[in-house]
Amino acid sequence: MSVMGADENNPDKVAYVVDYGIPNQYRLNLYAVDGQKVLDAAWSAHYAIHPGTHKLWVLAPAAIGGPFGLGVRVSPNRCFVFEIELIAGKTYYLKSFNKGKGARLEIDGSGASYITGKLVDESRWTCYWDK
Repeated sequence: MSVMGADENNPDKVAYVVDYGIPNQYRLNLYAVDGQKVLDAAWSAHYAIHPGTHKLWVLAPAAIGGPFGLGVRVSPNRCFVFEIELIAGKTYYLKSFNKGKGARLEIDGSGASYITGKLVDESRWTCYWDK
């Protein structure tokens, strides 16, 4: 998916951010780039973004559970911000750690090089990104 007009068919001129979502694991959603909301319609989505310095807003949705299949929020939404210089031709993977309480952006998915997102809010309903 292209963000802000980035050419997703030209991998040498864009950076990719991947929602690395696996069902039944701690999910992270790319919510916005530089304040512009992006859509997430799949468990795993690739976003083509222009290289350069960006602010990424990432949402770790609340865990839903409860007895007898009732949908009860058992944990809050966690809201993270990453400020990062994205490099053309690189792929960055959003991954959670510490049972969904942390978020990191792995460069090329190896786990060897990454940055950790700053937790900016925990809420049952919505995130306030600029706290």
